[in-house]
Amino acid sequence: WRVEPDHGGVGTDVKITGRYFGTKKGKVYIGEKSCKVVSWITEPTTGMSTVHFLVPKGLPAETYGLKVTNKVGEATDAFIVE
Repeated sequence: WRVEPDHGGVGTDVKITGRYFGTKKGKVYIGEKSCKVVSWITEPTTGMSTVHFLVPKGLPAETYGLKVTNKVGEATDAFIVE
């Protein structure tokens, strides 16, 4: 999967692309903070998925774990809050 950008401040629109995230909207977390998921799209014929979420308020500047989770499973990466 790919996270673009891999850093940002409050309100930054972040895009995650990958394969087989599932058709039902899941959840995105930076650290323990839940993020607002703006869109969750999976192309049924190719399995390509795109998720957009917004960086939430209340996180001091540092590197956090980024977690995407739904009924299909979960994946993690790092995200830098500025």
